[in-house]
Amino acid sequence: MYIGMVLTLIAAGVYVVDQDAISRSVTGRYADYTPAQLDEARSFLMFYLLTISAVGVVCWLLMIWATRKGKSWTRITATIIFGLAVLIALANLVLEEYGNRVVPVSMAVASLVPCIAGMLAVVYLWKDRKPAS
Repeated sequence: MYIGMVLTLIAAGVYVVDQDAISRSVTGRYADYTPAQLDEARSFLMFYLLTISAVGVVCWLLMIWATRKGKSWTRITATIIFGLAVLIALANLVLEEYGNRVVPVSMAVASLVPCIAGMLAVVYLWKDRKPAS
């Protein structure tokens, strides 16, 4: 789970480092916007991506804590969080507006990478499940 959290932080780093991709995406979608409107659209997209990353880090920390404490709700909660994360990552990959992707491909792929760690974590959590007597 620590690896998943690190991958989520790396994805957030990709968002910050590759802001040119956001600029190209927003400019391509909103060619008739004023510079102020383009800045607002860029800021909103960056806010969205970083917020999703922050929520992801909090979820990883929650699942790490719950796993260490042996909480009974860990498996189901991790599975639900994983499902939601995959849906968000896939939405980032496929959503389009005015014929252009809303989230640049590099960033959408970066948002999928932590989902691989999430899948492995969920499989591991359920693998150790003891049958009911």
